[in-house]
Amino acid sequence: SYSGDMKYSEFLVKVDEYHAAHPEYSYGQSYFNYLHSIKPELANSVTATALDSFYSISVQRHVEKNWEKVWN
Repeated sequence: SYSGDMKYSEFLVKVDEYHAAHPEYSYGQSYFNYLHSIKPELANSVTATALDSFYSISVQRHVEKNWEKVWN
């Protein structure tokens, strides 16, 4: 379950768990799907932008740096 106080590092652990449970998804898709499940407004704000990892095999470092910066 989501806690509003989740740190970005904790989010990454949850993404890994989500991805392990959904091996049919790319890591980028798992990352975006889990983000959307806990912070839909944030995920929706980057849909179809350079920060949208949904169609990516992985999550690019500049995307991770952005989320670390704006997480809370």
